[in-house]
Order: sequence, then structure tokens, then C-alpha cells
Amino acid sequence: MGQRVVRRGPLHQLVSSCRGTRDRAARDVPSASTRRVLLSIGLDPHAGTGRWYVYEFFPATLAVDLGRFPSRARRIDWIEAAGFTDVAVRVAERLRFSTSFEEACRNGILEQSFTSQLTGLSPPDYAAGVQRIRHAAEKDGGFRLEVDLALYRTEARKPV
Repeated sequence: MGQRVVRRGPLHQLVSSCRGTRDRAARDVPSASTRRVLLSIGLDPHAGTGRWYVYEFFPATLAVDLGRFPSRARRIDWIEAAGFTDVAVRVAERLRFSTSFEEACRNGILEQSFTSQLTGLSPPDYAAGVQRIRHAAEKDGGFRLEVDLALYRTEARKPV
């Protein structure tokens, strides 16, 4: 089965921007031969900040992500237990985006294959989330799907 290609729209640009952040972050890390560097970039749903229509309208996704993505404290514990020091966690990128229901449908961002969070839903959970969005859009002519997420950069060093 072929992979679905999503049309390039504003959210795709944000995803591409996120990928660029990963590349920029890797370039920014000192490459001294006397140190090993650990770098990770990702969501931290435990932080409870920001807003994402996926968590709002597909509530099962948040529960899954809370188990899938370790909290900041847990990441730091694991990193330090592995002998790394100088652990720093900061926002690598803030993703902000707003779109109408019609634009979201046109650009494919509500397709179940668009994010790993939606892909993991059962067909009934996915359909119920889309129905909640459709209902909200019908009720409010100015309805927007909102994204305001932080991607966190965790960096640590370890002497060689």
C-alpha cells in the first residue's frame, strides 16, 4: 500500500520547519572530541502548555502521548543515570498555526494518516473526533483549529 502524500499547505510548512529545527540544533551542538553529546527534540505533553486541536478533539491521543513521551523530569533522570551532565532543556521551536475546518479538509490535515497520534486511533475514536470538529465548525462560523505547541530540545554532555 502506497504512502499518502499530503498537499503542501501552511501546516506542512510548520512540520518542515520542525525538521529544520532538528538540523539546526544538530549543527549548533559543539563537536569537541573530548565530549559526547546527546540531543533529542520532541513534544512534552506532560508540560500541559500550549494547545493542539488533536488533543482537544481526539482526547484518547493525549493519554497515549503521556505514555509515549517521557516527561522532562524522567528524561533528565535517564540521561543523568547514563552518565551525562550539563543537561539543558529549552524550547527549540514553538509551532503556531490556525486553520478553518474547510482548509483543514482541503489540505488533508484531518486525515487519519496525517500524524502518528491520529494513526493510532481506532476507527470509531477517529470518526468521533472528526464529528466533534465538524459539529464545532457548524456551530461557530469563525471556528479555527489551533496549534500552539512547543518542541523541546534536551541536550547533555558526557566526557569521553
